[in-house]
Amino acid sequence: MNKEGIPVKGKWVQVDLLHPTLKYRLVALFRHPEIQGRMVVSSGVRSYAEQKRLYDGYKAGKKGFNLAANPDWKRPDGFFVGSFHQQQPGDGYGYAVDFHITNRKKLSTVRASEIAQTMGLRPTVRGEWWHHQPRDASDWFPAPAFTDPPTPKIDFRGILAFVWSLREEVARKPLRRRSRGPAVEVAQRQLGAKGFDAGPPDGVFGWRTGSAAKRFQRMTGLTPDGVIGALTWDALLAPGVGKDDPQGALF
Repeated sequence: MNKEGIPVKGKWVQVDLLHPTLKYRLVALFRHPEIQGRMVVSSGVRSYAEQKRLYDGYKAGKKGFNLAANPDWKRPDGFFVGSFHQQQPGDGYGYAVDFHITNRKKLSTVRASEIAQTMGLRPTVRGEWWHHQPRDASDWFPAPAFTDPPTPKIDFRGILAFVWSLREEVARKPLRRRSRGPAVEVAQRQLGAKGFDAGPPDGVFGWRTGSAAKRFQRMTGLTPDGVIGALTWDALLAPGVGKDDPQGALF
């Protein structure tokens, strides 16, 4: 399965909110003749809620939960929080991926990492060959294989205009089970950023999204009906609302 030219292990793997420079490097990596068709991304961007679930499972010693960073850990640089997989409060992007080799007869972990490093992607966690980042807390890693394009400027006015147009849409037709579209995806991302697991941000309003919406509504004093209307939408977009919201709104 490919997303934006980046092969992923399954539809649950989120790569759309990886930083643009990381995406650019990944697309180049997966075009390399020794990598193409032999490796995929098995983990990409995580919401705050997803990172917290992984961390809590790891701390509790639950089966199937590996080492995971505390999502509330504030790094000394003041910008990065928790895991580099995690959507960062400063810009909403993720800065790490995990790789999975699908053909070990033709590609070794050592060779995969060697090629990745020429693209400016380094393994930064000891004992985890699969975890790669394009930078650490201080700076971007050099990419000797090519020159990165300039990072595009974020059109904040356009984003705000888009979100407010969705608000009008939600006011006319609240989001509920079986709703689909961009408004559902934004709501899912906001719920996840505030610590309420709404499932993957796929734009489909299922039971996990409804359950997360109810929990959020209870926390904010709204009617816990699981329906996202104008009042719930405004609360989701407001900074500092939610029991596990160290970062505020993403927009």
